[in-house]
Amino acid sequence: MNEKQITVRKLHPDGQLAFSYGMTLLHESPTRRDIFGIFQVGPHRQGRVVFEPGDHFYEAYFTDRPYNIYAVHKGDNPEMKCWYFNISGPAEFSADVITWTDYALDLILYPDGCLELLDQDELPGLGLDWPQYCQVWQGVKDLLFALKSEAPLLMPGLPEITLRSS
Repeated sequence: MNEKQITVRKLHPDGQLAFSYGMTLLHESPTRRDIFGIFQVGPHRQGRVVFEPGDHFYEAYFTDRPYNIYAVHKGDNPEMKCWYFNISGPAEFSADVITWTDYALDLILYPDGCLELLDQDELPGLGLDWPQYCQVWQGVKDLLFALKSEAPLLMPGLPEITLRSS
């Protein structure tokens, strides 16, 4: 089978390219693309998780949501390291490219059910206008609501993690 390769382009809020990388397309619809790749850099710490070379990333991008989703596994181990959510502008799709704008805030849902909001200190320095700033917090609100209500948010075929009761 010939697998379709996709380039992911992450942009800063000012439109400048932060970085790009290649992934393999798993599934697509007009508003969503699911892709897979193996982490090639690192190690890189985010919250309580360290992303390491060889980690498997299943990523979902949406044209109609202000976030994207990563399901992260240690290598080919089926056990989850975490669910990682980037607060972003809606993704844009072309034939073989996914472009998205990063708005700094990230949510991590750990296997033990704990949820952590990262990089709040970076938000004031991004120079966002009021609509972008509102979009960032709406994305956080939408994710928290979806996670709490267990709405179908995550990727089909991968294990789900539920929030720990408080």
